[in-house]
Amino acid sequence: MILYDSSYKIFGMGDKSLRILHYDSFDDFMARNNDLDDICENYKKEDNLSFVQDILKSPKSTKAITLRTKDNKKIEATAKVLQLSLASGESMYEVVLLLDEDLLPVANITYDDELPALRLPVFRYLSMNEQSKISNTMLDDTWFERTSKFLNISHEEFASYLNVLVKGVNKNNIALHNALMSHDTTHVAKIISILKEPAVNLHITPLVKIYESVQNDNAIDLGAFILNIRNSLKSLNRLIRKYGRKV
Repeated sequence: MILYDSSYKIFGMGDKSLRILHYDSFDDFMARNNDLDDICENYKKEDNLSFVQDILKSPKSTKAITLRTKDNKKIEATAKVLQLSLASGESMYEVVLLLDEDLLPVANITYDDELPALRLPVFRYLSMNEQSKISNTMLDDTWFERTSKFLNISHEEFASYLNVLVKGVNKNNIALHNALMSHDTTHVAKIISILKEPAVNLHITPLVKIYESVQNDNAIDLGAFILNIRNSLKSLNRLIRKYGRKV
């Protein structure tokens, strides 16, 4: 799947789509392109329309396209846009790439194929007083300093663990979004268990609370969930850049 926000801006791509297009990651794709139409051969659309808007105007919100992979191979595909209504009243959009199996056989990808485990150390238990201090702070320098001290690890080491966690969250997020949208409670629980454990382990309370809200709420606002995750990861990435090993 390829996800777009209410402004028709691309913000996520699943592992299956990345494999189809031969990109290593969503960041790898975005470093070279602005949107899918950048890799479409002989693709014509109105100048004032985004890729998603153009497909939505097509019959059945579907359009045949020729895609150019990262290694310059051509793939014939059909792009189909699905509109997803959020509790906030806004919409998200999912682009599904349908391929001719004779041109490019695609295996049936299961959730398990897209769920890398996060291997991080288990740190010492914090007292209730220490936990309350951490939970009442934002993911800022004060939180970073205090938590690394409580965990008795260096700034550089803590930043490296946070980096592993952020990469794991990014890899699992698309699968989680998919499970939430399809109301697949079994896989939601499985993915949350993978993501929540290292967040608890590293005492990243804002992330823990987000995942607990998913566990406790059957009518999760997907838009708010995505925004909250994005904001938390943005804060963590800033800390990783500041305190991590300089290459």
